[in-house]
Amino acid sequence: MSRTDLKILYEDQNLLAICKRARVHSSDLEVKRGAQLFKPVHRIDYETQGLLLFAAESSWKTYNELFLGRSIQKVYLAGAPYKQSCVGKKEGFIASRYRSSKKTTYGEDSEKFRSFHSVLEANHIVRDSQEKINFTGHIFEVELISGRRHQIRSYFASQKCPLIGDKLYGDLSPQKTLELFSWKLNFKDPLSKKEVSLQAPTSLFTVE
Repeated sequence: MSRTDLKILYEDQNLLAICKRARVHSSDLEVKRGAQLFKPVHRIDYETQGLLLFAAESSWKTYNELFLGRSIQKVYLAGAPYKQSCVGKKEGFIASRYRSSKKTTYGEDSEKFRSFHSVLEANHIVRDSQEKINFTGHIFEVELISGRRHQIRSYFASQKCPLIGDKLYGDLSPQKTLELFSWKLNFKDPLSKKEVSLQAPTSLFTVE
């Protein structure tokens, strides 16, 4: 679906970045600029807001490989009850019990997932954040080293402090908006060879 109402944060001949709203599927979005059609080169969850990168069809594969090859730095802001044990470099696994599972499970021992349909490495770094954003939970910065489905959400749930607004993973607060924001993307552009640093303004996070 081509959209003209998207908040565009960055644009050049090959790339375009927007701030995605909550309850929108990344895969449903595309942007037409002149004769060029831009499509997302990665995905963020349906409930997640923030930075989403698109590439022109002619160069889409090149930029998609940045994400597949982990050649891009991805940083999120997450709001959750504070727990010191959440902070640090975390190396674990994300598992799906069935192919059709709506949830994933995070753990540090892959052996407990032996009966699961899929088990993948899931690594990230969690830091306390001083960034200002309209979260009710404690603000964490999460740098994804791998990018698995529901990785951040599943991790915080495994620590018994699910993200605020994350009803799928057990949050019991009255907040309905998921406190997860795709905040920064940093990478070397494979075509222009320039360093690109993108950051979504936290003021664009909205509570519904």
